[in-house]
Amino acid sequence: MCSSPGARVAGGGGVALVLAGRRYRLEFDFGQRLFAERLGGICRSVWNTGLVQRRAYRRRGAFHRL
Repeated sequence: MCSSPGARVAGGGGVALVLAGRRYRLEFDFGQRLFAERLGGICRSVWNTGLVQRRAYRRRGAFHRL
């Protein structure tokens, strides 16, 4: 499921952000499949590295909030 920002809707004096969800079915050829698997592995590695670093910062008491 892929969510993307939709139209802004005014109501009750405030503004609400509406998100729209879309589903896509991808059919890769062999080369595209290899590339997608490689790219997915890279993304997973970056994500996991970020999680490890976040845990280390929290343990040191140097947690940074955005």
